[in-house]
Amino acid sequence: MVVSGPTKLGSLLADNATIAGTLTAEKIETPTLVAGQADITSARVAALEAGYAELQSVRAQTAEIVDATISGTLYANNIYGFEQKLATSLREPTLLETLMGQTPNSSVSAETAIFIAELAGYQTTPTAAMQATLATLQLAEGDVVLTSAALFVDQYFSVNGTGYIAESLGIGNKLFVGDGLEFSDGNIAYNPTNVERPTLYIQPSGNGSLSLLAGLMILSDDGTITINGDVHIAGNLKADTLLSNLLQPADFGNPFQVQVAGIATESGQVRESRFEIINELGTPVATISAQGKANFAGGIGVGSDTSIATNSAELTTDKTSGKASIAAGYSEFTIHTPGLTEDSLVYVTPSGSTSNKVLYVKRQQTGRFVVGFDSPATTNVPFNWWVVN
Repeated sequence: MVVSGPTKLGSLLADNATIAGTLTAEKIETPTLVAGQADITSARVAALEAGYAELQSVRAQTAEIVDATISGTLYANNIYGFEQKLATSLREPTLLETLMGQTPNSSVSAETAIFIAELAGYQTTPTAAMQATLATLQLAEGDVVLTSAALFVDQYFSVNGTGYIAESLGIGNKLFVGDGLEFSDGNIAYNPTNVERPTLYIQPSGNGSLSLLAGLMILSDDGTITINGDVHIAGNLKADTLLSNLLQPADFGNPFQVQVAGIATESGQVRESRFEIINELGTPVATISAQGKANFAGGIGVGSDTSIATNSAELTTDKTSGKASIAAGYSEFTIHTPGLTEDSLVYVTPSGSTSNKVLYVKRQQTGRFVVGFDSPATTNVPFNWWVVN
C-alpha cells in the first residue's frame, strides 16, 4: 500500500505501509516499530528537558529544603534571624566566663588571668612582636582569616605558628608547655620524658627579683634572700657564717644546746670539737671543750655587790658575789640574794684581821644566808662572798 497524499482513516490495517511525507497520529499501536530514524517529541519530554536546563542555575523566591549538602560555595545576601540569634548568644555567659566562674557583667583583670612562665634555655618572644596585623601576616592566596567575635572548638585546636591572646585565657583542666611542663589547678609540675631528675627554672636570666606571697619572701639578683616572717627548718641548716643579734631556744622549756662532739659517719669513731668565742683578730678568748673544760683569757667575772659596815648588818642584792663587812659589836651579817638555794655553794673569805675569830657560814636557806662569828667582833671585819650554783 502506498499513500502519497493526505488521508484520514479511522483505522488502518495493512501488512506493509510506506509513507513518503509526514505521519500524524494521535495513537499508534504496534507490537514492533522498526524505524531508521524517529523524531518523537511530547509536552512532558519538553518540560523535563527545560527543567534539567534550569537546574544548572536555580533561582527561587522561597525554597524549603530538609537537608542540603553544598560542595561548592554558598552565597547569601541575608539569613533570616541570624543577627537576632547572634545577639542572644553574645549575651549568654561565654565559655571563658563559665570556666572561670564569672558572670557576663563581671570582669577579670589581665594581671590575675594571665600567667607568664619563662623556661630555662628558652628564648622568649616579646608580646608586641606577636601582635601582627592582617597586612603584616603576608598570607597566601589559599589562607583563611577568621575575624569573628567568638569561636568555639568542640574537640581539637592546633596552631602551628605564633599565637597571641589579647585578653584573658581560661584553661578548664590542664595547660601543657613543651616537654613535661604542666599547669593545672593549683599545681605546676615539670616531668620531661627520659629525665630522671629534672630542673625547673624560674627567671633563668638571673635579672631582677622574684617575689613570693606579696613580698613574704624575695630573691634578689645580688644573691640575697629576704624573708619577712619566721623560718621553720625540719632538717639541717648549713651556713659558712651565721649573723644574728639573738640566739634563743625554740622552746624555753628545753635547754639551749651546742654540740661539740659526735660520731664520724665513715669510721664510727667519736670526734670532738670545742666551742670558741673569738675576738676581732680571730683569737679565742673563751673556750669550752667537749670534756667540759672552760678557759677564759680574761678570767671569770661574776656580778658583785659591795656593802660598807653599817649597824643594819644586812644586804639585799641580785648579784652572786660581793664584799661586805661585819661591824664591831656584831657577830653576824645576813645577805639576801634570789639566786641562792639550799644546794648552792657559798664561799666567804675575810679580807682583814678577824682577831683570831673563825668566819663561817652560820645559816643557809633559799634566798638568804648568814655569815658571822661565834662571838661579837671587836673591830670591823671585811670579807668577800661568792655563791656558786
